[in-house]
Amino acid sequence: MVHVIHSGQPIGTAPNITDAQVQSQITVLNEDFRRMFGTPGYNTNTVGADVEIEFVLAKQDPNGNPTNGIDRVNMCQSSWSLDEIETIVKP
Repeated sequence: MVHVIHSGQPIGTAPNITDAQVQSQITVLNEDFRRMFGTPGYNTNTVGADVEIEFVLAKQDPNGNPTNGIDRVNMCQSSWSLDEIETIVKP
């Protein structure tokens, strides 16, 4: 599940990014973790490795309901202190 935290912006207006942007970043993440040839995630460094981990959006929420895997959360606040991130956003 990907959580998109925003403060009331419409979808497509930062920071409430589009579903396509979320999927694009998952694609990049997989290219990097899988060290896929022909992508920016590939390298010839001898310590580079395919860690055999792939990321996908969830198909069910924690209650077993169908989901697209993107949880949009309106936190009604435009900026956060480090303390607020730890005590409000993360939980």
